[in-house]
Amino acid sequence: MKSRDIVILLLLIVVCTAGVFMVDERYRESQRAEAVERFRLLSALRKSALLSYLDTARAEVSFWGSSEHIGGAMAGLEAGWNAMGADAGDQLQSLYMNPRQGQAPNVVSDAGDGSAYSAAHADLHAFAREFVTERGYYDFFLIDADGNIIYTVEKEADYGTNLTAGPYAKTGLADVFREALAADIAGAVALSDLARYAPSGGAPAIFAGTALRDAGGELTGVLALQLPSDTI
Repeated sequence: MKSRDIVILLLLIVVCTAGVFMVDERYRESQRAEAVERFRLLSALRKSALLSYLDTARAEVSFWGSSEHIGGAMAGLEAGWNAMGADAGDQLQSLYMNPRQGQAPNVVSDAGDGSAYSAAHADLHAFAREFVTERGYYDFFLIDADGNIIYTVEKEADYGTNLTAGPYAKTGLADVFREALAADIAGAVALSDLARYAPSGGAPAIFAGTALRDAGGELTGVLALQLPSDTI
């Protein structure tokens, strides 16, 4: 083969290789663009789904915050709490977090101590437990105006503690409690940031809450929901 032919052959090889490279690069760029577009679409869909979920949570918190049933339950639980005295939180933790019936704490409706608190708890618990189960929430809280967590469905370590001076005063739940009490608009819903919550095993959680008022318009406390991290 003559040297001229060899040069021509080499040039053809270079041209063909460059052509293949350009086609391959265009294909890769097309794949990258398609992947980016898919990611953008997925991100938009996930954002829309999360916003819709949070809007639903806000609506349900606002609805139950104006419920006479919840208002009556709050009054009964608070009266029972006050009747127990200064160590009410410790008493309730002993009664409901270590139930004698051998059941899980979140199952027990009445601790069987004959107290006014337990009577009020029994009236509320079946409904509240069914609500969080059916609607997919993690927990349901009633907090009095002083920051005492006087009721929860799950009965975790926060039950019976105080959100202004207790161990969970710097949590998302405490933030929601303070913001809900300070809201000027009836039915306004406070929403926390997503953050780890120690009583729930350190799992990330968002809280939504609204102020509760009696028939005379006086603040009686806050109703709050804990949104589950797996759904978020």
